[in-house]
Amino acid sequence: SDLYYPHPGYPYGPPAYGYPQIYQPLGAQRPGTATTASVLAFVNGGLLIAAALLLFAGASVIDDLGSAAQVETTFTTTEFRRDALAKLLAAGLLIAGGVALAARKAIGRTMIAVGSVLVTAAAIYWLTRFDAFATTVFYGLLFAALSVLSIVMAFTGSTRSWLAFETPAPSVPPTPYG
Repeated sequence: SDLYYPHPGYPYGPPAYGYPQIYQPLGAQRPGTATTASVLAFVNGGLLIAAALLLFAGASVIDDLGSAAQVETTFTTTEFRRDALAKLLAAGLLIAGGVALAARKAIGRTMIAVGSVLVTAAAIYWLTRFDAFATTVFYGLLFAALSVLSIVMAFTGSTRSWLAFETPAPSVPPTPYG
């Protein structure tokens, strides 16, 4: 009975021919620029959601402080809330665009572009509104840089050709002995 099994102390060798690899035509592989655009859109979207939550909290705190001190704060709280809603809209566009682009849908590039334009416009607004306040400059430039990089990566030639590539129909292997 030991004829068909390896002896103790002698392990099995490696597989003779290795594991079969999936064949993909060259144009079917996702380029790094498409992955980079998607990941940057996800990161920017997450940061925008955090910023929107902070703006909502800040508006609430300013409103409470204004009520306690009998000071009118409607303009500031309204501005914070509107900006928070704009950031949530842009975050939704960026995250959905990143998912669509990763799934090889051309609409993802458009969503990333529109969300990035919203973010860049908001960054320019806040940079001019607060006259180079240090944290405003940092976050404004951070959001704008991520947005610009997402657009650049989403519209490169390799991403464009990858989105335009049509995968060939799978060939059916012949039936053995048939």
